Amino acid sequence: MVVVVVLVLTGMMVGNIISRQEALKGDGEKLAAGDRAAIEALAMDFVRKVFSQEAGEADPSPYLAKDADGLRKLLDIRRTLKAHDPYRSDQAAQFTLENSRYRIQGDSIEVELETLEKTESSEGVTTYRLLVVKEAGHWKILKALSDDGVTHEEFFDAPDVFKAYDMANYDKDIDRINIDKRIAKLDALAEQVNKSG
Repeated sequence: MVVVVVLVLTGMMVGNIISRQEALKGDGEKLAAGDRAAIEALAMDFVRKVFSQEAGEADPSPYLAKDADGLRKLLDIRRTLKAHDPYRSDQAAQFTLENSRYRIQGDSIEVELETLEKTESSEGVTTYRLLVVKEAGHWKILKALSDDGVTHEEFFDAPDVFKAYDMANYDKDIDRINIDKRIAKLDALAEQVNKSG
């Protein structure tokens, strides 16, 4: 009787571990290998060249879906705010993909990337959420967010808030960003940094 109970409990534990591993994979296994590779390459290239704090001034057009008006506006806001950030580095960052998750949402796919970003003076993990759609046979980015706090302070050091964010509110929330208030805050921070440095 004891042996049977141990076997049943062991079987339940293994079943729970396997179920948890499957849940962590998200919908990535449901994607065709070619689609998954194309989405990941697009997302990483976009983050590296356009969206991250250390990104250069690459043209976002090749990455964006035709209906990505909210993202276009967010990119303009991010560029403006990054120009006022006293901690922004001009050093190119090295990106390493630490983890990726996929969620199929009707005709779109949400991809979550965790990247390790290193410069000569800093290192940190940043999480990105991107919503991608297929247009004319190619994956394009419709929406993108980051937990870096550049435009959405509420996401910085709040992974649960960031992961729970409802992308249905994306365009409306971008319209609510008070850019003048954020610039004033960054300029005040820059003044403090200059006084103490």
